[in-house]
Amino acid sequence: MRLIILLAVFLFCSTSSAQEPAGIKFEKGLSWAQLREKAKKENKYIFLDCFTTWCGPCKLMDQEVFTRKNVGDFFNASFINVKAQFDSTKNDNEEVRRWYADVKDLTARFAIDSYPTYLFFNPDGKLVHKIKGRLDGDVFLTQSKAALNPDGQYYRLKAMFDNGQRGAPFLRNLLNVAFAVRESADYTPIANAYLSQRTDPLTTDEVNLLSAASFKMSDVGFNVLLKRSREAASLSERAKAARMVRDIIMEEIAVPFLRNGGKMTRHGFMKEFVIYTGEISEHVNWDTLRNQVSNRFPDLAEEVVMASQIMYFEWQKDWSRFCAHTNAFINKYGDKVDADQIYMYIHSVVNAPVDTQCAENALGWVKKAMVIAEGNNISRYLFQEAALLYKAQRREEAIDKMKKLIASDGDPSDQLAPILEKMKKYEKVF
Repeated sequence: MRLIILLAVFLFCSTSSAQEPAGIKFEKGLSWAQLREKAKKENKYIFLDCFTTWCGPCKLMDQEVFTRKNVGDFFNASFINVKAQFDSTKNDNEEVRRWYADVKDLTARFAIDSYPTYLFFNPDGKLVHKIKGRLDGDVFLTQSKAALNPDGQYYRLKAMFDNGQRGAPFLRNLLNVAFAVRESADYTPIANAYLSQRTDPLTTDEVNLLSAASFKMSDVGFNVLLKRSREAASLSERAKAARMVRDIIMEEIAVPFLRNGGKMTRHGFMKEFVIYTGEISEHVNWDTLRNQVSNRFPDLAEEVVMASQIMYFEWQKDWSRFCAHTNAFINKYGDKVDADQIYMYIHSVVNAPVDTQCAENALGWVKKAMVIAEGNNISRYLFQEAALLYKAQRREEAIDKMKKLIASDGDPSDQLAPILEKMKKYEKVF
């Protein structure tokens, strides 16, 4: 009888343990003050998940990352974990309502303006690290581990920077951490401090660094690129550096000229989203623009004007001139046009009502882009090649190219197969 009871107890405990869900265990019922007191008493860091009820990426992190065993094992051992809702709804329960005042204070003190945002506090309640956005589980785990490492804690490193630390290795590490945590407001001044010390030839990593930190003529990175873009290690990076210089000049000189005093503003951590203001000028004196650029950058005047003409005719949806000027620009300055820029030119042609000659010309741009890309992201250019062949009325070649693309890379988004079927029926696709 005693044996039966012991077996029953063992089986009950084993079953209970097996059924306990994996993943992060979040504290419930404690106020922010009580959590800080608990952290100090237990000498543990705090992980605070700042989410909203409407945030799709927050829900995906809950479902795909927080439930992982390795993530749960690390967080449960290393942190006191808590979730806080940063919006309010009529359905909020009493626990959520009790956090309203704390949420308001946290939002103001730590500039929380996007979700999900993850804050990490040391046992004394001091913010040491932050992560933003939806991340892959392994990336999230790696960046979260940095919160326990003094050399990876963003706010500790930023405080050292603010207090005058300027050693090159320190600045480079801080830049890597700032990039990882997406602190765009701080990134450019840190990069300027780092780049002002650099005299060696530019590495590929440094060109990427410059692309994330140089958006104005007053940025140190702009002047570094202006003088040394030809030093980049590879063809693709040299082209990328040249484009960055050209784009900044266009933004500060050409855009106001072409849009009656308007301007271009950038958004996003990498400033990848662009908004233009001001009405487009109906009549443009290109010689006047050429002189304005030449006054400051005489060696780049023609290059900047030609690139500005492409931009202007795309705004005007004058596709004949857009195609002609793009073709002339790539033929003349092909080694200074990076693969991403050519990709965007081709994207415009694929989606615009262009004639077959424009499509034929753009096929040459595809080949140029693939050379500059040096084997990276080739699938997207193969798709563009198939699309352009179709627009050039070379339909059998387009169908064959699309079949090969699907055979080699698959169709993970289930978008290529429907396009192929339309091609086979000679239907309008692009």
